[in-house]
Amino acid sequence: MKSHIDIVILDNDQYFSQGLEALLASYFIRVGCTTAFLPAQHYWKADLVFQQQNLNQTAQYCHRQPAHYQSLITIQEPVPPGYRQRLVPCLSEKSVINRLISTGALLNEVERIMKHDTPAAQPWACPRCALTLTLREKQVLLAIRRAQSPGQIATELKLSVKTISAHKWSAMKKLGFKRNTELLNWLRQGDLRDELSTLL
Repeated sequence: MKSHIDIVILDNDQYFSQGLEALLASYFIRVGCTTAFLPAQHYWKADLVFQQQNLNQTAQYCHRQPAHYQSLITIQEPVPPGYRQRLVPCLSEKSVINRLISTGALLNEVERIMKHDTPAAQPWACPRCALTLTLREKQVLLAIRRAQSPGQIATELKLSVKTISAHKWSAMKKLGFKRNTELLNWLRQGDLRDELSTLL
């Protein structure tokens, strides 16, 4: 393990984030490691990232990986017993934790993934991130971002409303979004065109 760890927590739950920061700071002091908690916009500099699932970003994490090794832990909301998340694995995602995880189990996960440094994952080799958007899917998403209705998009692209809906849901599946609100929040991000260009 490194003697210094830069950490970023990307989570809308401030209560959880503050508790997680305090827990991690205490843990790394015990193991003789200094830490710095960076602001969200500097996530690319971090060695360890905690990312709330579907936090206005795609779940294709390999497209956002920096050149250096980075450990990503996804924070998942509690799900009903028997419910299974259907996202295919992402090579950049080192662990997925439930928000209700115990402190002991969480620190065990941190210790496990920080012991092993591996090269940054390549999108083309990742089961999830190799799923690129088609031209039609990209056109539909950009039209949705412009607040066009399904009917307007269908007219513009000379397709049926049903086909527009199919393209939208196919894109959502590839990007890891399960709800319309998650997609719309991501579409409002200013770097949409740049991120979409890496997925085409």
